[in-house]
Amino acid sequence: MSWEQLYSSFIPFIQSTERLYWLYILSSLIICLLFIKKTHGNPKTKELFQLLFPKSVLLHKSAKIDYVYFFLKKVIFILLLVPINGWLYHQITPWLTNHLVLQPITFADNSNLIWLATFSFVSLLAMDFGLFLAHYLFHKVPFLWTFHKVHHSAEVLTPMTVYRMHPVDDLLHMTISMTFMSIASALFTTLFNYQPNTLLVYGLNVFLFVFYLLGYNLRHSHIPVGYAKKVSQWLVSPFMHQVHHSCLKPHIDKNMGFILSVWDRLFGTLYVPKPNEKIRLGVSDSDKFSNPIKLFTIPFIENFQKHKLITLLLVATISLLGFKSITNQKIPTSVWLEDLTSPEVESLIAQGYVNALVPTGGTEQNGAHMILGKHNYVLKTTAETIAKQVGNTLITPIIKYVPEGNINPPEGHMQFAGTLSISEATFEAILTETTQSLIQHGFKNIFFIGDSGGNQASQKKVANQLNQLYSTQGIKIHHIASYYANREQETWLKNQGFAQGQIGFHAGIRDTSELLASNDYGVRKYLLNEQGKHSGSGGEFGYSSVYLGKKLLGIKINTTVKYMTQLTE
Repeated sequence: MSWEQLYSSFIPFIQSTERLYWLYILSSLIICLLFIKKTHGNPKTKELFQLLFPKSVLLHKSAKIDYVYFFLKKVIFILLLVPINGWLYHQITPWLTNHLVLQPITFADNSNLIWLATFSFVSLLAMDFGLFLAHYLFHKVPFLWTFHKVHHSAEVLTPMTVYRMHPVDDLLHMTISMTFMSIASALFTTLFNYQPNTLLVYGLNVFLFVFYLLGYNLRHSHIPVGYAKKVSQWLVSPFMHQVHHSCLKPHIDKNMGFILSVWDRLFGTLYVPKPNEKIRLGVSDSDKFSNPIKLFTIPFIENFQKHKLITLLLVATISLLGFKSITNQKIPTSVWLEDLTSPEVESLIAQGYVNALVPTGGTEQNGAHMILGKHNYVLKTTAETIAKQVGNTLITPIIKYVPEGNINPPEGHMQFAGTLSISEATFEAILTETTQSLIQHGFKNIFFIGDSGGNQASQKKVANQLNQLYSTQGIKIHHIASYYANREQETWLKNQGFAQGQIGFHAGIRDTSELLASNDYGVRKYLLNEQGKHSGSGGEFGYSSVYLGKKLLGIKINTTVKYMTQLTE
């Protein structure tokens, strides 16, 4: 986390991913004004201000505790919870993706926007159910309720009360919701061969962004904004959540949903209040939580008195996860060697980053419609995604000088201006000495991926030679042939209705679409309809699109990730 991110995390009003972002506060204020106009007519300015910002709420002792607790909680969140959940995410998602054995389903819909919107909505549903399930468990399991009671001990509600959650409460909520989101992501990857991508607005899932705009901050407020009864059967209104905080008997353990009230209906915990229904905030022992420190300590003390062993195991587990995520599984600022310092690389190798990815591209002609560095831009996208998904992997600089044909007399791509070529022997020497450099520093698994057909034979040859040399030292060198010779890409395109002649090969639909998705500016779009008029390309590349490119890149990435994961487990 950068200093800028650290600084801004303590000022939630300027962070669009924070629930107190100024735009969400503003939209809630507008909804408040409309609600007051409906219920109170047109009050004078002074009365309106008192209705919006009552001192009895904002200056209540409970509210003051929330204000201080926010800053203490942020320190714990940044130092402990974020690293733990980041580490868990990088363990859960790849494992689910690579262990789900499902037959892919192919859709003929070429609309990328539909895919984005569909996955965004499914991901939101998964998150919402995960949050509901965690919330349900915290209410129904006495040991967990002791931690969740911190949130319910608030005697008044302000937007800051959302942060009045015990770290154990946060950790389980985040882990369960993240697990369900990982399941959704893995299902999309395995069922549809789709590289999950979310439609974002200001860095948030578009549907979550809309939810925050529609008065989210009123959930923890004194303004009882409710929905019509039919709407409340589907969506949790701000007043429904305020009722959830009530300690009156009809309200206890009701309305545990975050966005949708569907889950409450299924679990029998839905309660739709009447307008202006009376509520009472707090818990029977709210007075115990008389300062911010006690919000942290009392749940541990109470649980230790009743469940010593479980409490000790919980503390030990959190400590172990925290230590592992912060020290042993440090997430680098970049996975590219050239972006790191020497001490950073040394530290990462010591922490388990012993896999190295060696990408080879080229500088070759790609017809009239694509730039010479096509392969290098594609690798910039695929290699980084692969390394992050596999984990514990760093990437060498892309090797851009590769065999492209005899130089004099010119053969192959060398017959076209701009192409740069080296001999097979030179290329093999570069691969060999690059690998030996990596081994010298402590890397144990070296993977070659080549985005160009002319690179494949030499990569395989060098991998075989080096494996014979280092086989007794626990070091493996792998040439991943399936990264380039990926039959799934061709099969998928044919399932979309493209014939082999249309797909073509060099600089055809596949190459052009992949570059569109990796570097849109690398394609001369005004030439896309001129297939056949220029030499050096094949197929009907005019059908290329960013959507096809993302799909094809996703197939290439997923194949490689599965292969590498199997070899490094």
